[in-house]
Amino acid sequence: MADRSDLAAKFAVVKHQWLDEVEDDLKRTSSIMAPRDTGYFASTLYARRYSSALATDIEIHAASEKPKAIWLRDGTRPHMIFSAADHWTNRSVVAFYWPKAGATIFRMYVNHPGTKPDHWADEVLAYVVPRQEDKLAAMIDVA
Repeated sequence: MADRSDLAAKFAVVKHQWLDEVEDDLKRTSSIMAPRDTGYFASTLYARRYSSALATDIEIHAASEKPKAIWLRDGTRPHMIFSAADHWTNRSVVAFYWPKAGATIFRMYVNHPGTKPDHWADEVLAYVVPRQEDKLAAMIDVA
């Protein structure tokens, strides 16, 4: 029978290996499942691990300057979008392709209709957590 210090050391190694794998899995799955309009948001995602004596948290963050993760999670209300002034002409124009019109539209501002909440982060957890729980159980059984 293994003594307690040997068992604790084995568990610590298994825990560290598993947390590394969970962190990688969350980052990879988040990048794959993130909503894509341009792909920029998904490219800014990164994982961060916080550990204490009692718990370890792994969070996925977006390095984007805009709080797009919050907009995606909560949705947005209808709002106006203004473009920044062009530094050569000092005029500002919003340009976008509008499928209903079948043309590129140029305006000083647009009325955005808002967006519905997107629960992609919950879907990531629903996909990753059961798989990682099974892996941890298997790793503990082997140790």
